[in-house]
Amino acid sequence: MAASIETRGKTSTHLSHYIGSGRQIITSELPTVRDLLRYATDVSLGRGTLDKKEKFTEGLDQLFDILHCKCPIVLCSEYGCNNPECFQKVHINCNCARDQKIPVIELMFIKAQKAKQGSISIHMIANKDVPETRRQEAKLQRQEIRSLSEQKRARKLKENARKEKEENLVA
Repeated sequence: MAASIETRGKTSTHLSHYIGSGRQIITSELPTVRDLLRYATDVSLGRGTLDKKEKFTEGLDQLFDILHCKCPIVLCSEYGCNNPECFQKVHINCNCARDQKIPVIELMFIKAQKAKQGSISIHMIANKDVPETRRQEAKLQRQEIRSLSEQKRARKLKENARKEKEENLVA
C-alpha cells in the first residue's frame, strides 16, 4: 500500500495567489524564498509573459495578511443588519480564540486594507486618533484603580478577620 502524501492543507497566504494553495504540492516541493525571488526577478526583467507580470504587479500593493483570524468581515448590508444607527458598519461572525480575534474597533480598517488596490484606501494610517486614545487610556486607568481598590479591600478584610480571631482568642 502506498503511504498517503502529507500536504499543507491549510496553506492560505498572500503568496498562494501566485503559487497556488499548496494543497496539491508535497511539502518538500513547496516553493522556497529563493524560488519566489527568482520568480520576482524574472517578472521584473521581462522574462515572464505579460499576463504573469500583470498578475504579479497587481498583488504587490495588496496587504500581506498576518492576522490569525481569517473569518470574513462583511458590511451591514451583506450581514442583514437593519439598524440604521449601527456604529460598526461591518460585522464578523468569529469563532476564534479571544487572543486571536480582531477588535471590533479595527474591523472597518482591516476590511478596507484587505480590499484596497494600490497605496490608497478608504481608511488610511495617519496621526493617532486623540479622542479614542484618551478614551482607551482612561479605561485602562479605571481598570487599574478598580483592581487596586479590590486588592486593598481584600487586604483589609483579611486584616479585620485576623484581628477578630485574635480578640476571640484573648477573650
